[in-house]
Amino acid sequence: MQNFFGFDREKYVIKKEVIKAANGIGAAYSSVLAISFFLQLVVILITALFSGFLNMMVIAEDSVFSLVMQIVTSIIVFTVPYIVVAKILKYNISNLVELRKPKKETLLPLLCVGLGVWALSEIFTNIFASTLSSVGINPEMPHMESGGSAAGKILYFLAIAVVAPLAEEFALRGIVLSVLKKFGEGFAIIMSALIFGFMHGNLIQMPFAFAAGIGLGFVAVKCGSLWGSVLLHFIVNTVSILTQFISDAFSMEIANVAYSVYLIVALIVGVFGLLFLIRKGETLTLKKSEINVTTGEKVKYFFSAPFIIISLIVTAIEIIAVQVIY
Repeated sequence: MQNFFGFDREKYVIKKEVIKAANGIGAAYSSVLAISFFLQLVVILITALFSGFLNMMVIAEDSVFSLVMQIVTSIIVFTVPYIVVAKILKYNISNLVELRKPKKETLLPLLCVGLGVWALSEIFTNIFASTLSSVGINPEMPHMESGGSAAGKILYFLAIAVVAPLAEEFALRGIVLSVLKKFGEGFAIIMSALIFGFMHGNLIQMPFAFAAGIGLGFVAVKCGSLWGSVLLHFIVNTVSILTQFISDAFSMEIANVAYSVYLIVALIVGVFGLLFLIRKGETLTLKKSEINVTTGEKVKYFFSAPFIIISLIVTAIEIIAVQVIY
C-alpha cells in the first residue's frame, strides 16, 4: 500500500526480507571462508608442534593428507554455517531441504537437460577464458593432485564426486535456493548460482560454477527434490575425475579428445531431454513470486546487504591472491 507521501509499505517490507535473507546467506558464505582458513591454520600449528617445521612441510604437500583435509573441511563448512543461519532466520531445515524421492518419469530427462547445461557452461567458460587471455589476463586456479596411490585416488573420488556434491548441494540448493524461493524461483536459482560461482574464488571456476549452478538449481526445483541436483553434480564430477585419470594414465591430448566427445554427447542428450519434457507436457516455466517488486529491485536489495558486500570483497581478494600465487 502506498500513502500520500509516496511511501510503499509493501515494497519496504519486501526489501527488508530480501536483505535479511541475503545477510544470512552472506554470513554463511563468509563463515565458509573463515572456518576453512581457521581449520587449515589449526592443522598447520598442530602438525608443526608435534612434527617440526620440516616434517610439517612434507605432510602438507602429501596428497592423501590434503584430500582428507578437504573432505573434513567440506563437510564442516557446507553444513554448520548454513544450518546455523537457517535456524537464525527461523526456518525448519526439514522443510527447506527437500529430500523426497524424485519423480521417476521426469528425473532422467531433467538430468539430461542438466548435462546439456553443464556442457554449455564448459563452452561458455572456455570462451570467457580465451577472451581474458586475449587482453593479457591469464586466468589461474589452484591445482589439486588426483592422488598418486590407490588410496589417494579413492580419496580423490570421495572428495570430488561424493562429498562435494552432497555438501555443496545441501548448502546451495538445499538452504540458499530454498530460502530465496519465496521471492521467485528464477531469482532463487540465479542468486544461488552466483553464490556458488563466488565460492570457487578464481577466474576459471567462477563463471563455470555460475552457469552450471543455474542448471543444478533448475533440476532441483523441477525435480522437487535435492537428490536431483546431487545426482547431476555427482555425474559431472565423476566425468571430470575420469578425464583427469585418463590424462594421468595416457596424455592430456587423449583426455581432451575424450572430454570433447563427452561434451558433444551431453549437448545432444540435453536437447533430447528437453524435447521429451516438452512432449510430455511438463511445465518448464518457473514460478514467479506474488510480491509487487521487480527482479531488478530484488537483485539490488540482495547486493546491498552488508554481509554480501563483505563476501564479495573477500572473494575479490581471493581472486587476486590466486592470480598472484599461481
